[in-house]
Amino acid sequence: MFVAPYAFISFFPAAFLFGKSGWEYYGWLAPLVAIYAMLASIYIFQRGLVKYESAGH
Repeated sequence: MFVAPYAFISFFPAAFLFGKSGWEYYGWLAPLVAIYAMLASIYIFQRGLVKYESAGH
């Protein structure tokens, strides 16, 4: 889960800026990957809240 967003925020935009052939169009997927990562983290957080039991009760 952590490898793909890291690649999309560093490697693909740099490849686009430097004109490296073959990789430049993958940088346009960065917003989609960001939305997917955000939705996945919200889902995981919500599941954790449902299963949470405080120490006081």
